[in-house]
Amino acid sequence: MKHHKAALVAIVALSVIAVCTPVARSQDQSAPPKPAGSTLKIVNDNLTKVDDGDCIGCLYAVKGSIYNPNSNGVKNVVIHYYIWKKWMGKDGHGSAIKETGGLVSTTINYLPPKQTIDFMATSRDAPVMSQKSGLAPDPISAEVTAEWMSLKVADPLKREWERGIYMGADSTHPEAVRRHRPRDAATPGLQPEKPSS
Repeated sequence: MKHHKAALVAIVALSVIAVCTPVARSQDQSAPPKPAGSTLKIVNDNLTKVDDGDCIGCLYAVKGSIYNPNSNGVKNVVIHYYIWKKWMGKDGHGSAIKETGGLVSTTINYLPPKQTIDFMATSRDAPVMSQKSGLAPDPISAEVTAEWMSLKVADPLKREWERGIYMGADSTHPEAVRRHRPRDAATPGLQPEKPSS
């Protein structure tokens, strides 16, 4: 009797697993991908001073590198830094800081997969304050947005072709090389057979 109950429990458990597994797989496949910007990594970023025309070192900028760890490329990568975010919306430090918080930014049109690109985020809205003011910039923190790169190909002639691995005479696939090897070519490491008399 115990064996029958154990067998029945095992059958029920396997039935539940068989029903639930395809549902879980379909949920995984339908889940939207993460936002592209959240997957990118800022490798380094440093606050630096840049010139504004004749004024040497009058503006802040951020120089850094960003890495795409994904298997797909991303496009329209926008990197923002707020140099004076704590003064955003407040009077007393100029209209540029009040309106933008000292926003500096850069746009990278395309970031290939598994590659790092250097960037310089700049604007005229992040002035360097005098030492007398005692004001220091906020610690820098990047805000990154991007779009996944996708390529859609359409054939207006609606042609069809066989799918698979090309196995022609000029293919580098090992099986194709073996098939198209000249019959009189000796295999490396083997001695040619001597004709029997």
